[in-house]
Amino acid sequence: MSDGYATADGNGRATYYSIEYIPNANFDGRDSVVGASSVAQALSAYRTKYNAAMTLASACSLNIFVDFDSSSRKLRVKAKVFKVDAFSNARLRYAIAQNKITTTWSHVVRKMLPNYSGVVIPDTLSIGAMFADSQNYTLSSSWTPRNCNVVIFVQKDTAYTLKPVLRSAKSGLFPSWVFGDANGDSTVDVVDVVYLINYMFVDGPPPNPLASGDVNRDCIIDVSDVVYLTNYLFIDGPPPQRGCIWE
Repeated sequence: MSDGYATADGNGRATYYSIEYIPNANFDGRDSVVGASSVAQALSAYRTKYNAAMTLASACSLNIFVDFDSSSRKLRVKAKVFKVDAFSNARLRYAIAQNKITTTWSHVVRKMLPNYSGVVIPDTLSIGAMFADSQNYTLSSSWTPRNCNVVIFVQKDTAYTLKPVLRSAKSGLFPSWVFGDANGDSTVDVVDVVYLINYMFVDGPPPNPLASGDVNRDCIIDVSDVVYLTNYLFIDGPPPQRGCIWE
């Protein structure tokens, strides 16, 4: 791993997985693909493993919120883990990855927050409860923010090879969607109010991405967002806010 993009975080993760050869991809912490002669061969093998991992049920849900100031290059990330089934010895991990890198494999992990070890999720967290965490980081001037993504995942650490990822989520630094546009039709209107109500009360689909429904910036999607959006649409209330308030 003595290339120009090697980092302490990358080396730490390689040790974590006992990786000796590159490329080596681990899927859901349960299965791996070691080596490939081309990008096409690697992607084909990766897709098979990825599809298999996606069929597994998860013991938690994960909401993420990403805010980036392009002038200061300051990145703020917040994650909320909701425990829906029993698990223990888990950590919340954040990775800043950049694609369109001029290398054979075209993307690299620039930084993990706060480092590759991640943040411990307390074993005392009860089923139905939430664990929240936030991280801040200033991007290097040599990185291209438009090509960066934040990948956040909950991983169960074990003393063995099996290190399952319980849930993961990804976001770019620049939203390609509109805050308040809960149903994703590029327009903020009464349909979005109905969409949020259905999501909260009649098991309708969630906003996509989830943060588009957090119109009042409190990092939670609840009835207060419905009220806020209704006020905006019908009684000249303030417009949907960009990004949740960080504490």
